Amino acid sequence: MQVKKNILIPLAAGCLFFSQNGYGEFYQYRNEDGVICFTDDLSKVPEEGVKKTKVYYDQFDKPPQQDPAGLKEEEMTKQERERKDQPVADVQPTATRFTFADNKILVQVNIGNNSRSTTAILLLDTGASTTVIHEALAQRIGLRNLAMGQASIAGGHTISTGITTADFISLGPKRLENPTLTVIPYYGGHTQHEGLLGMDFLKNFPHTIDTKNRRILWAK
Repeated sequence: MQVKKNILIPLAAGCLFFSQNGYGEFYQYRNEDGVICFTDDLSKVPEEGVKKTKVYYDQFDKPPQQDPAGLKEEEMTKQERERKDQPVADVQPTATRFTFADNKILVQVNIGNNSRSTTAILLLDTGASTTVIHEALAQRIGLRNLAMGQASIAGGHTISTGITTADFISLGPKRLENPTLTVIPYYGGHTQHEGLLGMDFLKNFPHTIDTKNRRILWAK
């Protein structure tokens, strides 16, 4: 018994010495019963499993030094896979520029009606409950009054107004379908805008006014 013990100890030490100095390669394959197996002898891997072979290194071993060019290519491939797995970023603009005129915010909108559309400058007015456009603008895109009404203006005067509906009105990336617009006559001279963009549009799109940079910042 003592002799056998003396033989086993050198053998174990020899195995340990070999493991610490080898690369510790292990090959994974699936046998005919579907069981995943590991071996350090490539000749034991079935031919049909060669393409599925993976190499593992023992935690005490150092893997063979790889070619830096190969490492760089592998890293690039990894980055490409990560980019592919990432969701496509939303490229929709999140800010719309405006201009100041006499401390008033002027914005450029697009109004569409029956396959026709036009751009117009409106005064952004958070105090107005509805969007108001001048009669000339309504006529430019063929909008007709569907109903009539009255509105009070500065000075206590009352004017007749029209009520109409457009296909859409948009400001920057934000678009409101089938908006109801108030149409008013305008007989003055040159004006910097053709109406008011009111809260009926703005309430649908949460935003912040950045007066310093003259931008409307839209919430995502």
